Amino acid sequence: MASKSLLIKGGTIITMDRERRIIQDGVILIEDGRITSVGKSNEVTHEKVDLKIDASKKYVFPGFINCHTHMFQVLLRDVAMDMFLLDWLKRSIWPSIKHLREEDIYAAAKLGIIENIRSGVTCIIDNQYPRNYEASVKAIY
Repeated sequence: MASKSLLIKGGTIITMDRERRIIQDGVILIEDGRITSVGKSNEVTHEKVDLKIDASKKYVFPGFINCHTHMFQVLLRDVAMDMFLLDWLKRSIWPSIKHLREEDIYAAAKLGIIENIRSGVTCIIDNQYPRNYEASVKAIY
């Protein structure tokens, strides 16, 4: 398999390095799936790359981590949202769980993954209920 390179250039890079630098007109070079260079456009050598992304007028930052989600609840969004937590759980969430099939959990997880990625999330901790846990895991692969 041929190596691939990606260049993200021109954006404002919000780093998470020790100095917490913010780099204007920055460049991120990614080679073979690994970040190999981060810096100002005039500091990073990038003559030959397979793909370039113009990030001008945009911010570029590391992926977010969603530390608490219930992916199956994507299917139940806006159901009984005017209730207090325990009433909502007792009247909406817990009764609904019984009726969700494995393919429902799988579809919800797929949609939840897409929504997270589109929001800049690259790591998810899915606090799943014991039932149909495997369907959520399958959605990732």
